[in-house]
Amino acid sequence: MRSRILIILAILTAANVYVATSMYIATGSNIVWWIAALIFGLELSMPILRFKGEGWVKKNPGLAPLVSGGGLLSMLAIAVFSMVFAFSAVRDIALFVAGLLISPSSLELASRDSLEFELGLTAVLLLIGIYQALRGPGIKTVDVPLKGLPKAFEGFRIAQVSDLHIGYTIGASYVKNVVQAVNDLKPDMIALTGDITDGDPAHLGEVAKELGGMNSTFGRFFVTGNHEYYHNAPGWIEHHKESGTRVLLNENHVIEKEGAKLAILGVADVSAHYFVPSHKSNAQAAAAGVPEGVIKILLAHQPVSYKAAHVAGVNLQLSGHTHSGQFFPWNLFIGFFHDYYRGLGRFKEMWIYVNPGTGYWGPPLRTAVSSEITLLTLSSL
Repeated sequence: MRSRILIILAILTAANVYVATSMYIATGSNIVWWIAALIFGLELSMPILRFKGEGWVKKNPGLAPLVSGGGLLSMLAIAVFSMVFAFSAVRDIALFVAGLLISPSSLELASRDSLEFELGLTAVLLLIGIYQALRGPGIKTVDVPLKGLPKAFEGFRIAQVSDLHIGYTIGASYVKNVVQAVNDLKPDMIALTGDITDGDPAHLGEVAKELGGMNSTFGRFFVTGNHEYYHNAPGWIEHHKESGTRVLLNENHVIEKEGAKLAILGVADVSAHYFVPSHKSNAQAAAAGVPEGVIKILLAHQPVSYKAAHVAGVNLQLSGHTHSGQFFPWNLFIGFFHDYYRGLGRFKEMWIYVNPGTGYWGPPLRTAVSSEITLLTLSSL
C-alpha cells in the first residue's frame, strides 16, 4: 500500500511540474509557480479531508464548514488541473510538431495564443459542467430482454438510483426532486445501487429520510457502495432499514406475481471487507436458496462484480460507481479502468447496466456525462 501511494504521489508531482513548466514557458511569469503550488496543495489535501475530516468534525463540530469547504476546493482543483493537463498535453504536442515548420518567434506567439485559448476553454467547460450537474438527473429508459422471463413480469419496470452522494452540495431540494421524478415513473421496484450518501448518518440522516418517500409496487432495495463504508456503513444500513428499504447484504428477496417468481439479489461493495470483514462481497451467498430457473437480478455497486455475478447465474446486474468519468478528460479514459462503465453491456449471456450517477461526487461538475435516473423495462427474449 505504501509503495502504491508513493507511485501515485510521484506521478501527481510530475504531472503538476509539467503543467507549471509548460505555463511558465508560455507566459514567463513567476506567478505560475505560486498558482501551481496552491493547486498541488489542494490536490494533496483531498485524501486527508476525505478520510480524516469526519473524525475532526465529530471532535469539533465547528470545523464542519472548513472541512466541507476544503473538500470541495480540493476536488475542484483536481477537476481544473485535469482539464488543464489534457489541454496542455495536446497544445505542446501540436506546437512541437508545428515547430518543425515555423520560425521560433512565430512558435512563441502561437504558444501564448494557444494558452489563452486553453484557459478560456477550461473556463467554458467548468461553467457547462456546473450547469449540467445542478440541473439534476434526466430519465434514461432502457429495455432489457431476458431469456426465460415469466409472462407475469413482462414489462416489469425498475427505477435505478445510484451514486446520489447526498452531502456537501446535494441536499434536501435535490433529493426531493429525485424522489418526485422516481414517483412520476410509477415503477414496479426501486434499486438503490450504492454511494447514496457521502457522510455520517448523524449529519445527513434527516436529508436521506426523504428517500423514504419513493414508492413502487414491490418496494425499495439498497446495496452498499464504497462511500457508505467511508462513513459508517452499519449506521446507514440501519437507517435504510428504518425507512422501509430492504437492504440486501449478500442475500436475496424473491418477488412473486401471479404465481411467477423473480429474484432480487444484492451484494456488499467489493471493498466492504476492508472496513467490515463480515461484509465481504459474495455473489454466491446472495444467490443461495433461489429456486432453479428463476431470473436473477443482482444489485452490485461496482461493475467489477460481473464475473462473480456470472458464476452465480445472474441474468442482469445493475451497477454504478464509475460516474462514467463525470468530467473531462476522465470521461475519455474511464474505459481503461473498467470493462463496463456506462449503459447496457453484455458479458456472455448476462446483461450489465451501469448508471453514470444520479448525483455527482465533489463539486457540482459534470461535463459530457449527464446524471440520470434509469428506468429499465424487462421483456422476454
